Amino acid sequence: MDKNTYSTEGQGDWKRAHILLVDDEESMLRALKRTLHRSGFSQISVESKPYNAVQLLTQNQFDLIVLDIQMPSLDGFGLLSFVRRSPLNKQIPVLVLTAKHDRATCIKALSEGANDFILKPSDDEVFLLRVKNLLTNHLLRQELEACNGLLENRVAERTAELKDTVLEVIRKLAITAELKDKLTGSHITRVSKYSRAIAERLNENIDCEMLEHASILHDIGKVVIPDAILMKPGNLTDYERGVVQQHSQIGAQILSGSPHAVIQMAEDIARHHHEKFDGSGYPDQLSGSDISIESRIVAVADVFDALSSSRVYKSADSLESSVQEISRRSGQHFDPVVVDAFLAGIKEIEKIREAFLD
Repeated sequence: MDKNTYSTEGQGDWKRAHILLVDDEESMLRALKRTLHRSGFSQISVESKPYNAVQLLTQNQFDLIVLDIQMPSLDGFGLLSFVRRSPLNKQIPVLVLTAKHDRATCIKALSEGANDFILKPSDDEVFLLRVKNLLTNHLLRQELEACNGLLENRVAERTAELKDTVLEVIRKLAITAELKDKLTGSHITRVSKYSRAIAERLNENIDCEMLEHASILHDIGKVVIPDAILMKPGNLTDYERGVVQQHSQIGAQILSGSPHAVIQMAEDIARHHHEKFDGSGYPDQLSGSDISIESRIVAVADVFDALSSSRVYKSADSLESSVQEISRRSGQHFDPVVVDAFLAGIKEIEKIREAFLD
C-alpha cells in the first residue's frame, strides 16, 4: 500500500475526529496535514505557536493532539503538562513528535502523559497507524462512557421503580394489618412517623426514611391472631397473652427471606420491637445494643402510642402522663439514648399525634 494513500475505509467514526497539530516548523505542519487529508481526515487544526495552541485547547474540543517536543517559548513538555492538568482536555490522547532519538526523551514524554511517540522524520504509514490506534481507543472509551451513562440512568430508573414497588407492597401489607385490627386506628402511621422523628435526633447511622417505611410493618404478625383475643375488651389470660406475643415471631416469618433492605429492616423490627433494654422482653430476651437501634426506636414509639391512645381495654392516657411513663422506663424497658431523642423531639411528636388522631 502506498504510504501516501493510507485507507481509512471501514474504520468508523474515528476518521471524522478533530485533530490538533502543534509544531513550530511550518513545513512539518503542512506535511502532516496533507498526509491526514489524503487519508480521509477532514477536521484538522494546525498551530505553529505553542501559546496559541493553549488558546485553541480552551475553546475547542479535540480528539487527538499531535505535538512536537522541541519548540521555542513553550516546549512540548510544557504544553503536555497543560493538557493533562486541564479538566476539559486531560483525557485527550497525545502523540508526541520528537527529533531527539534518545531514550530519555521518549521516557520523559510517556511519563508526563503522552500516549505514544514517533520519531522525526516520520514514516507516513507508521504515523497514520499510530493516529488510528489512538483515535480508535479514545472514541471507543467515549462510546463506553456514553453507554455507561445510559446504563446508569436505566439502573437508576429501574431502582426507583423497584423501590416504588416494594413500598407499595409495604403499604398493602399495612392496610391488611389495619383491616384486621380496626380498633387501633392510625396506630401504624403514627408509630412510623414517631420513629422517624426520634431517629432524626439520634447521632446514629440510621436511614430515617427506610425506618419510617419499615416500621409500618411492626405489627404485621397480628393478621393471624384470632379476633376474639385481639379485640377482647377485658384483661387477657396468660394463655391469650402468649398467643398475642407470638405476633412478633409470626411477623418476622412473614417478612423473612427478602433481598430488599427495607423488608429486612422490617423483619428485624417485627421480631424485636417488644424486646426490652434490660433483657426482660420477648421473643429472644435480647438486651442493650444486641437489639438493633431501629427496634429500640420503634419500641419507644409503639409504647408511647399505646399509652396515649384509646384501646378496647383502656382509655387514652394524657400526653403528659404518657411522656412521664416513657421517661420512667428509661434504662429498663427503653434505651436511655433513644428516650432522650424522644424527649428532644416531643414537640414534633405532638404535632404528628394531632395530625393523625383516630
